[in-house]
Amino acid sequence: MKIKCLHLCNYRNIDEVTVNFGENLNVIYGANGQGKTNLLEAVYLLALLSSHRTGKESELIKFTQENCRIEGEFVRKFLPVSSSGNNQLDIKTGAETELREEKLDLSISLQKLPYGKINRELYKDDLPVGKSADFIGNFNAVLFAPEDLLLIKSAPQQRRQFINRILAQSKKIYLYNLQKFNRVLLGRNRLLKELQLLDRFEVLQIYRDLTADLFSENKPINIQEYWQNLLQNSSESENDKKEIIRQKISLLQAIDVKFADLAANIMQDRAELLRDFNEPIRKFQEKLSDGKEKLTIKYVTDGENPQNNALETIKEKLIAKIRQNFSNDLHKGYTSVGPQKDDVEFYLNEKNCRLFASQGQQRTVILSLKLAECDYLRTKTYQTPVLLLDDVLSELDERRKAALCASVADLQVLLTCTDLELLNKNWLHKQNVSYYHVENGKILQAKEETSL
Repeated sequence: MKIKCLHLCNYRNIDEVTVNFGENLNVIYGANGQGKTNLLEAVYLLALLSSHRTGKESELIKFTQENCRIEGEFVRKFLPVSSSGNNQLDIKTGAETELREEKLDLSISLQKLPYGKINRELYKDDLPVGKSADFIGNFNAVLFAPEDLLLIKSAPQQRRQFINRILAQSKKIYLYNLQKFNRVLLGRNRLLKELQLLDRFEVLQIYRDLTADLFSENKPINIQEYWQNLLQNSSESENDKKEIIRQKISLLQAIDVKFADLAANIMQDRAELLRDFNEPIRKFQEKLSDGKEKLTIKYVTDGENPQNNALETIKEKLIAKIRQNFSNDLHKGYTSVGPQKDDVEFYLNEKNCRLFASQGQQRTVILSLKLAECDYLRTKTYQTPVLLLDDVLSELDERRKAALCASVADLQVLLTCTDLELLNKNWLHKQNVSYYHVENGKILQAKEETSL
């Protein structure tokens, strides 16, 4: 899928603009602070509903304005379906040989509300989309920005987000599970903080008693039913404080079952992703290093790696781990077990990149990851993503620029830079190039001969 047109109104420093993109390489150039990255950010929002620069949607609305709108027009070309049901030409029936086009319109509308709140409305083909999970994945994009070069040495949260972005675009159920899990995690942490305010010795004692009773080998596990019975019999308790603790712990145990169910699905999806991801990153790393380096990626999670375990086994191990860590969770006031603690490690020739890779090697690794991400999304979704390169050419040497060019020749690329001289000659001669000059929020499409 390719983006054909982008329309922005009151977005960042842009009043209103319509940009028609070329099918291959699109070079967006101009001085710093003029609005080049705003174009890429807007396209990325249409893919993932998130910005790589801010977590506050209010910052996307032009200063002094009350609302903004982001609209994208996309097109996908594919072979017509044959009588046999395959996306291949059917010579016997004389199926059309021309590629069929499928158009898609996506838009995001943001409006300021009182007390700093933002109302967001999503549309697909002019029809409202109620859930963000139903919006994400209609159009796929891969972003490569300067901050990505810090991915290897950054906090684990950044690497989890890297995994989440890929899975959100390639497996819709993953995004649904992740959103539900985050809500359950928030509720569990809130309940832990409530228990912190009570007698901790009493809390631990009652937790041990209830857990021993609940998970007895001679008694089937039904936490929700157990909790309901406690609430019904609460008036019979002789100690109101103890009964409050019992009710809260019973609620916590009910939450733990849902927590483990969602966590197991998330962890299994992440393990499968990284298993499949190892082949494309190995391929690109060998290509970028002239066959000298082998890159592998490892999933780091609490306990045993879920890759070779059944879903029910992962759930059981999570429940056991949660019970073992209750005292620690109560002390800290947050959940210490689960996919919110996952991490990813990169190994170059079997050595941890974070500890042993040079700065140049780390840049090559990140470049391999981004190219592999494009390859993976194309394989899993049967849809070619748009590659967004935000001012990264200045961070790459000529060899890496040439390798990047050779690897993305069949992709639609939106590339920002401050100086056209940063473009490797390979970019200019092998691809159909469109140029856009940005100055103070104004975007003007330029001809090649006047740009160089």
